[in-house]
Amino acid sequence: MKLFKNFYHNNAILSSLAVITFLIFQSVPAAAQDPDITGFDGWSVVIDPGHSQTENMGIYNFSEAEKVLTIALHLREMLLNKTDISDVYLTRDNGSDIVGLTQRTDFANSLAADFYHSVHSDAGPPSANSTLLLWGGWLNFQNQIVEKNSTGGQAMGDIMNENLPSAMRIGTRGSFPDRTFYQSGPGNQYPYLHVNRESNMASVLSEGGFHTSPEQNQLNMNEDYLRIEAQSHFWSYMEYLDIDRVKVGILSGVITDRETGDPIKGVTVTANGSTYTTDTYDSRFNEYSNDPEQLSNGFYYLSGLTPESELTLTVEAQDYFTESVVVTVNPFDFTFADVDLLSSLPPFVDSLYYDPQEGLMPGENLRIEFNRAMNRQTVEAAIEIAPEVEYTVSWQNDQILRIRTENFDYLTEYSFTINDSALDQFDNMLDGDQNGEEGGTYTAIINTTSEDTDAPQLATSYPLNSGFNFFNEDIIQLVFNEPLNEEIIEGLAIGLVSSSDADPDFTVSYTEMNELGVIQLIPHTPLITASSYDVILSSGIEDQFGNATEAEISLSFITSGNGIVNPRYIDSFNQGVTDWWEPQQSGSTSGIVTELTSRPHETEDQLSQKGSSGAMRINYGWDEASNGPYLIRVYKGDGLRFNANDEMLAYVFGDGSDTPMRFVVRDENNQLEASDWIDISWIGWRLVRWEMTDETSNAWVNGDGNLDGELFIDSIQLSYTKGESAQQGSIIVDELKVAQIELVTSNEEELSSNKPQSYELNQNYPNPFNPSTVISYSLPVASDVTLNVYNLTGQLIANIDQGSRQAGIHNINFNAGHLSSGVYIYRLTAGNIVLTKKMTLIK
Repeated sequence: MKLFKNFYHNNAILSSLAVITFLIFQSVPAAAQDPDITGFDGWSVVIDPGHSQTENMGIYNFSEAEKVLTIALHLREMLLNKTDISDVYLTRDNGSDIVGLTQRTDFANSLAADFYHSVHSDAGPPSANSTLLLWGGWLNFQNQIVEKNSTGGQAMGDIMNENLPSAMRIGTRGSFPDRTFYQSGPGNQYPYLHVNRESNMASVLSEGGFHTSPEQNQLNMNEDYLRIEAQSHFWSYMEYLDIDRVKVGILSGVITDRETGDPIKGVTVTANGSTYTTDTYDSRFNEYSNDPEQLSNGFYYLSGLTPESELTLTVEAQDYFTESVVVTVNPFDFTFADVDLLSSLPPFVDSLYYDPQEGLMPGENLRIEFNRAMNRQTVEAAIEIAPEVEYTVSWQNDQILRIRTENFDYLTEYSFTINDSALDQFDNMLDGDQNGEEGGTYTAIINTTSEDTDAPQLATSYPLNSGFNFFNEDIIQLVFNEPLNEEIIEGLAIGLVSSSDADPDFTVSYTEMNELGVIQLIPHTPLITASSYDVILSSGIEDQFGNATEAEISLSFITSGNGIVNPRYIDSFNQGVTDWWEPQQSGSTSGIVTELTSRPHETEDQLSQKGSSGAMRINYGWDEASNGPYLIRVYKGDGLRFNANDEMLAYVFGDGSDTPMRFVVRDENNQLEASDWIDISWIGWRLVRWEMTDETSNAWVNGDGNLDGELFIDSIQLSYTKGESAQQGSIIVDELKVAQIELVTSNEEELSSNKPQSYELNQNYPNPFNPSTVISYSLPVASDVTLNVYNLTGQLIANIDQGSRQAGIHNINFNAGHLSSGVYIYRLTAGNIVLTKKMTLIK
């Protein structure tokens, strides 16, 4: 299940009647003849493992559907083998059938079961991992919680909210009425989720952690780990029926590396004659990865132990010292005992970041990385460099040492050694010669290069010199062949000269990336269309070695005759990025390194020069061991409506990685259509445009290549091409909007469109709206503004824009997903001007 989203309704292979007949035949085995636990007789439950086959793929190729089916099968086995229950039903009991939502609830209703439990896990960013319980309920207009007529879901949810996070040892978001969780405030008086709304009995949906959490989903791959979640549900059923727990003897935990905290593969855990070996690549992880080193969970599970007994837990692993721990077995709950092991391998130099072919440029850092955390003082004392030279050191962490080399001579060979008096943090001696035993000196030969005496050169520009058709909203870039001295740039004379009007105001920005230096000129207002401009940089541009240009640099270009008309924001990102899913929340995202992939709100490197106060950064990391497909889908899937007469535009801060990027929209036929892939070959800000026509549209998933009727944004997507684009990096997206691009017949007309003659507050669009709308206002001069939303009683609901704004048209996106239906007032205050309008929210 996706966080904060409804279930996806699959088209079922089997008809409802066929599924019901099949499941009734499959799911009514006999109860235990001599049950250990009584009190279930006369009570029936439908256990619903959510989704089908391998739907909702989690991180590392293990899906939610596979996980929850295993839990449901274990739970049914426990109920039938240990209790006097007579009826346990599953809505599916295999991983091949596709069962739709309606089929599941129709099946349960046909049985007139006493309880319906839908088992799920959640999706979100890699750092998110918690439980959640949702039962059929809502808030009435007196702000009181109301449960659906078949009560009992709340009671079960509250019980599970104690047992499930305790068993999984993660946090909880709580137990909630589902309508209130998804739509806060009083409103619709019926359950939100299909399984709660359409089932005729008491019901609850459980979210057992996040299958997009790297740590959690590696644990999920272990079938015994899933017994723990099933056991917690089993105990919750007992508590719900007022049945006391019986004694158990379950010992479990995770074995980790003491220094890194990483779980360890292939650990042997022994207690009271029982032995368990943690998962290895050969025993389990080869099913999900081609990289033997990628996955580990360190999980062990011992059952059948004598309750209340004291036993010794012995933990052994190759290349680690053995540990023994005394444990007392909890008689009525899980006994958890985590153990960290200390590596028995001696420390050694894992890598020296130095290219013998290119040599070391004096002034560059020499970077040494050890295989484990070191005692810094002993390492520094053990370093010898010949011939002798003054140097300073710094540490990135206890494993990475940097040596500053500004005092090194050019064209000189240095012998760099670390003798074996260097110790790690556990006093193990350095294995300098890497023979697997302590002792021995590490030695490397470092050759320095000749002195850099060349001034930086302009490698390319955007636009090119003597270029034409430069779009008047775009950003000018000057790319140099090496990093520059940023302090010098601030004092240089840099000009942007217009041939037809006053010289525009602009901000100079500097970016350093991929061994290049990029100077950007960001105009505060659009340039004049069909006009010529000159960019002039004075001499004195320095590289980082003090070499400076002696001549002035200049280039000229001509802007196109087209300009933006009727711009409307899809998202300015000023208010955050919560409307956009994390990449891991989309089942389409694949081939990523999840720890490196995210979509945070960027509030430092946004286009503040154009009035922006926020942007969306997309961090990407691609898994080279994966066979693909490689795709990051940052999903929004709602908001402003537009059509193919519009053009889509966004400012994108590129990292020069050649990472392919595209926009995807959904049309009135619910079909997905995508722009062409755009390789992000530039560094710094650039305006990316999609002229939305059928000729420029590409079918994706269910699309047909045609942009039919009303459109709205589905997602921004990134991809990866091995050997061509970067494996890791990030881009920033800002000021995402649609507009008509039209020929401006004269400079006066464009100036008029960009500099309104009066203060205006326009009617929001769309109106009525659900859940978001765009509010547009115009300023004839730069002004301090406040844009607030109020309810009809005058209560302030939201402040959606505030600050100093340039003259021109401003479009503000307002998301009202948290509000109830009704009429709201929005008010613009600009200087002494106050303008007010009404808008209607319908849900």
